[in-house]
Amino acid sequence: MTILYSFLALLAGLGIGFAFRRWQERKADQLELPNQAGESGPLYKIAETLQGYFDQSAHPKDLTTHPEFERGVKLLLADSYSTNDLLNYAAGTNGVICCMALEAMARHDKIEQDIFEPITNLVPNLGYWPIYFAFHALTKHTDRPLVAAIMARANLAWRSPIATQILREFIESRVAAGEKPEFTDELNLLKEEDQLESLESALREISETLTGRMLEQAQQYRLSLFLRGIGTIWNKEEEQNRELLIEHDYLTEQVKAVENCLQKQTPRSVLLVGESGVGKTALVRALAQRLQEQGWLIFEASANELMAGQIYIGEMEGRIQNLLRQLSKQRKALWFVPNFQDLLWACQHKYQQAGVLDQIFSRIETGEIVLLGETQPAAYERLLQAKPRLRTSLETVRVNALNDEKTMALARQWVEHYSPAESGTLISKHTLSEAFQLSKQFLGEKASPGNLLQFLSLTRQ
Repeated sequence: MTILYSFLALLAGLGIGFAFRRWQERKADQLELPNQAGESGPLYKIAETLQGYFDQSAHPKDLTTHPEFERGVKLLLADSYSTNDLLNYAAGTNGVICCMALEAMARHDKIEQDIFEPITNLVPNLGYWPIYFAFHALTKHTDRPLVAAIMARANLAWRSPIATQILREFIESRVAAGEKPEFTDELNLLKEEDQLESLESALREISETLTGRMLEQAQQYRLSLFLRGIGTIWNKEEEQNRELLIEHDYLTEQVKAVENCLQKQTPRSVLLVGESGVGKTALVRALAQRLQEQGWLIFEASANELMAGQIYIGEMEGRIQNLLRQLSKQRKALWFVPNFQDLLWACQHKYQQAGVLDQIFSRIETGEIVLLGETQPAAYERLLQAKPRLRTSLETVRVNALNDEKTMALARQWVEHYSPAESGTLISKHTLSEAFQLSKQFLGEKASPGNLLQFLSLTRQ
């Protein structure tokens, strides 16, 4: 009897639990309906009627010709439905109602809230039929650029030919309206390799004529994610926080010479040779600013950074080959190598006599990768003795020290820049002249103008 009572009690408990769960589901269904005035019932009936047609339609615009779709949109245009109600329907799991809600938003002359963020945040979970109608709503009610926001968020992994067509039509309409298809910071939303691969494939399929700049940016971003694991990506924001860069005629002349080498039909890599302080790094900074304006990616990695964390035999070689493969895919990518001479011995060990320099020679000579190195004259002569091939593999640009007159002219520009507007000149001409003499005496290892500019900078700190 005890077992029988236990069994009956179990059945009763299950029955009560099931009934309670059904009550909760019905309650939740009621809460999900934005309106309690009776409109939702007809809306779901319309959606049910349209479902078969929705599934078989060849293009989302086919829905707009169906009278039931039109009836549903007009129902949602009623004053009893707020913009928030329509957004809730757009976020729901019923694809037909989602399309009708988005189309209703597009037909409203005015809406109560900004729909850019709510709709773009829905895009990753929307199919291409709802996305088509999302385009209508966004185009009607926002002035912001839309192409990059959509392309960075849309699920591109399962696109079909019709999905590509929908995206192409949208981008064409935005270009016709004056929008320039390009990314700003939207690519930061993409962290996975497969996401970037899908984006690049989609941009190619849409039309490189339309999306060529976006494709270039996506490739650079994908490359930058890899390169950040090895070295440093230069960006404009960090440049603004660095020491003042003063351009002068000699610097500008050399920047143009290097830029011409890098931008030949077959790019020619460049090695800057000069004593410490002559302005090699200033030249690189000025060049980087110009190249970045043209869409170049500037990557800095020394021999030490290439070898960092590489413990096992073959690991370093694998990293170098992977780096070369990645850089060769992107024409507008410049690899800057401080202390270039260190590449000679980097990666050498008892089982590998070839250093990094040996491994990159052929890629440099063919222009597959574009490199800018810097070194000092003594190190350069040793490099030539060890690798005579260097004379023809890279263009050598010698950077010479400035004379005293030009150095003082630069220093006066430095003083003018840092002098407080309210209290006059920071340093008098006489004091500046004495500072130059002291810099020659105590910073003798540096050539001009670096010796004086460093002295002034240290004094200011």
